[in-house]
Amino acid sequence: MLKRVGMMYEGILRQEEWLYDYFVDHAVYSMLHSEFLRTPYGIENE
Repeated sequence: MLKRVGMMYEGILRQEEWLYDYFVDHAVYSMLHSEFLRTPYGIENE
């Protein structure tokens, strides 16, 4: 889903959070502000 809207996969934060009695990993995605403005959700497209 995140790649479909233009976000880039950056990596995994291993054992980042203690949840329900064990550590879980977090996947990190990002998008530059300039890239966001070119999406259908950005200000330039209003």
